[in-house]
Amino acid sequence: MGLVEWKDEFSVEIAEIDEQHQSLFRLINRLYEGLVRGQDKELLGPVLTELEDYTRTHFKAEEDYFERWEYPAAEKHKLEHETFTRNLHRLKTEFESGVQVGISVQLLSFLSAWLRKHILVSDHQYSVFLKQKAVK
Repeated sequence: MGLVEWKDEFSVEIAEIDEQHQSLFRLINRLYEGLVRGQDKELLGPVLTELEDYTRTHFKAEEDYFERWEYPAAEKHKLEHETFTRNLHRLKTEFESGVQVGISVQLLSFLSAWLRKHILVSDHQYSVFLKQKAVK
């Protein structure tokens, strides 16, 4: 079992976004499983890079919905994305430079907690708005 498990309560009822959220969960779980197995930097680094890249792709997809449907809280939500992206990039840089020796439980706990909270609070707010616009 992984660190984070997809549950129906995470669904924002937009198929594309739900699929992307599930992919983010899988990437975090791959990092966790690598940590548990004691994998080294050479194996975990590419997964961390993939997580960073996919996070940007996912955030762009959400922000495209915001723009297309003129979501009124878009700027606030984008700021959350920017803050997370900066933090993830900093953690990845520290990992690659050796400042942070490995993927830690603390890092994975931060990633999984942030993602769960972000989906359940911020993403569900835009979900309500977009459902009113009949977006699926």
